[in-house]
Amino acid sequence: MGVAMEASILQLAIPLAGSPVGGTSSTSLADVSRSQECRTVLEEELREMVRGKNDDLKHDLDQLSISRYT
Repeated sequence: MGVAMEASILQLAIPLAGSPVGGTSSTSLADVSRSQECRTVLEEELREMVRGKNDDLKHDLDQLSISRYT
C-alpha cells in the first residue's frame, strides 16, 4: 500500500514542480535546472512524508495486535 500511495502522490505533484513559473512559456536553462532541483526536493520530501505515515500505521497495527491478545 505504501509504494502505491507514494507513486500516486508523486504522479500528482511532479507536474506541478515542472510547470513554468510566472505563466511564461519560454524556458531558459536556469529555469529547467531550478525546476529539476525543485522536483527532486519535492520527491524526497514526499517520500519521507509517506515513509513516516507508513511507520505510524505499522505502529498502530502493532498496538492493535498487542491489545487484541492481552
